[in-house]
Amino acid sequence: MMKVDTNTAAYRLSLTGRTETAILSPNMKINEKYKVDVQNVASPFDKLVVDAWTTDENGIKEFHFEDGNLGHLVSIPWEDAKKLTLSRY
Repeated sequence: MMKVDTNTAAYRLSLTGRTETAILSPNMKINEKYKVDVQNVASPFDKLVVDAWTTDENGIKEFHFEDGNLGHLVSIPWEDAKKLTLSRY
């Protein structure tokens, strides 16, 4: 698994209800993939739907999503993903 700085990723979580549902749902199962909207940070109208999932290793929960354009995997702490989503609404 390749960890990518979210500041250098071409795509980031998009401001949609589906993203909020995927990140914040109490029913989201560890290691189960979900479809999440992302948008290009350089071009907000350039959007994709990619796989996203969570992991929990040794009590450290992380949110992962594919950076569709570059083929990288972006990994961010669960709490940061939650704050990012909540700050957008």
